[in-house]
Amino acid sequence: MKNTICTKTASAALCVAAAASLASCGLPLKQPVYTAATTASDATAEVLTTDVPAATSDTLADDAPASTGNPYEGFIEGFKKAVNEPQDAWYYGPDADPANVSDSGVGIAITGIWGDTFNYILYDMDKDGTDELFIGEEVTDQSEPRINILGVVTVADGKYKIVAAGWERSELSYLGGTNFYETGSSGANFHAASLYTYNTSKKSLDLLYTIEYEDQGNGTTSIELFEGENGKVKSNTASCKDKEAETKFDQAKKDASKDQNELLGKKWTKVSFK
Repeated sequence: MKNTICTKTASAALCVAAAASLASCGLPLKQPVYTAATTASDATAEVLTTDVPAATSDTLADDAPASTGNPYEGFIEGFKKAVNEPQDAWYYGPDADPANVSDSGVGIAITGIWGDTFNYILYDMDKDGTDELFIGEEVTDQSEPRINILGVVTVADGKYKIVAAGWERSELSYLGGTNFYETGSSGANFHAASLYTYNTSKKSLDLLYTIEYEDQGNGTTSIELFEGENGKVKSNTASCKDKEAETKFDQAKKDASKDQNELLGKKWTKVSFK
């Protein structure tokens, strides 16, 4: 089984090509959200955290700019600086040193996908009393609205923690509740999609299912489904294939989308990089 779709370092290959090498499947070597290898270390322990300054409030008015009442003000200001003065292809937090981040550390892309502004919203998706920071926006695909995610950040033990991020070759969508859907490819012949759920105790995403499509070059396509267990891929051997795999994954996506997506129709805060 190949790696699931990455959410970190492909921008480095586009904008810092001389400094980054690609894996044999065409994806970058650094930072997948999860990989198919069952020997992968626990993602929770390796995600970088940075100190969060004290804040007087965990909420922010829809139209309000970043202020001292926003617990993510330090993260947002550091992100703006990182995009304006890029030292690396990824932003790991305001106090992080990219040189000391492990290969599996989660970062938000700072090159290749941003214009003059970005949007964010604060929302407590797991109802634990702490808002998560969602960087992204509501978009419409084939007349259907969805929440496109470029970064999700939470606070754990008083520190910022990047939960997940999407980028130009890996599209991450928030489905509602604590569920996420990711699609992407590592080339013309390989495409995949994954379902994740947010683990509120570990403050990280747990893999539920990954489905992979690979063109065999003879007019046929291999379709394989891999299941998650304890947040990781259960086995490198597909649990089912072809039509059965598609049917099972489609049902799992419907189940993951059953909760109301409370971010649809909400107003996001727009921030200028200037």
